[in-house]
Amino acid sequence: MKGRRMLTCGVLAVGLLVHCGTPSAADLCVDGLCVVRAQVPATSGLMTRYHPLLLTLENRTGEVRSVSSLSTAAAESVRVLSGDEWDPPRPERIRLAGHEYKAFDARTELRIMMVGVRQPLRVNDVITLVITVGARSLTIPVTVIRA
Repeated sequence: MKGRRMLTCGVLAVGLLVHCGTPSAADLCVDGLCVVRAQVPATSGLMTRYHPLLLTLENRTGEVRSVSSLSTAAAESVRVLSGDEWDPPRPERIRLAGHEYKAFDARTELRIMMVGVRQPLRVNDVITLVITVGARSLTIPVTVIRA
């Protein structure tokens, strides 16, 4: 039994190593800032001015990384909002310290909101999001999930 468990763990470790070493695993990173999760809830027919974007980022470097901008063709703009302030006087910035992991959703102080969604978002639709870090940009797919 012990030998079988070690074999399973060894196969699992090799599988993770192979996955992490593939180009697709690295495609969701820009300058060491990686997208761990990117989803948007379906609009369910409601077209409100602000619509949440669920994003989880991980800084895999030892240095501070900042997101310069976020954009999508699915909305007029993408804003980072703090607390309950819907129209902040200045835009918030996303900064991650070295080796920091940060989720942005309804439970966090900073929230990422799409402003002026252009059309209803249906479950399993995919939109694209452009994340800019410094002078480099990363375009990622974002899946629409059930609200």
